[in-house]
Amino acid sequence: MIQPSAKTAIDILSHLQDKTNPAILAYWVTPNTILTLSGARAYCDGVFYYDDKKVLETWTKEMADSIQVLESITEIYFAEAKIDKTNAKEDYAGYDVVMTQGLQYVLEQTTLLGPETHTLLTQNLRGEKLIDALRSLLKEKEQLKHFNKENLNHIAFGILVGYPDKAILGSVTEWEKDDPFAEPLIDADIRGSWYYICPKPVYSYPRHLVTDSKINTHEQLWSSILKDYYTSDFHQILEKNLDFQKRVEVLGLNR
Repeated sequence: MIQPSAKTAIDILSHLQDKTNPAILAYWVTPNTILTLSGARAYCDGVFYYDDKKVLETWTKEMADSIQVLESITEIYFAEAKIDKTNAKEDYAGYDVVMTQGLQYVLEQTTLLGPETHTLLTQNLRGEKLIDALRSLLKEKEQLKHFNKENLNHIAFGILVGYPDKAILGSVTEWEKDDPFAEPLIDADIRGSWYYICPKPVYSYPRHLVTDSKINTHEQLWSSILKDYYTSDFHQILEKNLDFQKRVEVLGLNR
């Protein structure tokens, strides 16, 4: 098993920059994506807003082209670039990516799935089909049978994005209670998770787990990957590039 590291993300992005240009990297350096490129989780998404549909089309083309380049650099399980709408009907350009290395890692880390999960690695399930397959496997587990479809989907997604098992089950269990007097959930301490604005890679868990050793180790791993990446010579040089700076600004990534 390959251990997640900032170096893995840097190696991928360095090759991407060599084959494209610094501005393109602005799509791929947000915290949730860095953690995925590092191998710490399977799934990441990009979400970029603009009020001109033609600009969104240009961004989508650039993301699609850069995905093709990424596929020549590392193994990608599934990826697509698209224009979509939020629930509020706001247009955005974005991507969904599942990295093979990250998928292997999260499937090895979780105890919520059985040994049959290795078959998922060869099926190349697209989009929701991967969540559906994970949900079916989860439903076969005796301790999870009582969860409804929506919460099994939450568990499946939590696995894909690399959350700790205890955090996933603790949160979903509290959500299912729908009790205003239930134990509050707290956010994981992921340092650097707001370095750029993106779908924030922070999970929740019941407060009594705040000193849980596995969750603390996980928080420290993700925080260290983000710190190692954003303080690296590679990213600090990238941040000084004017084309990169302009793209970060127009994408609305600055805090």
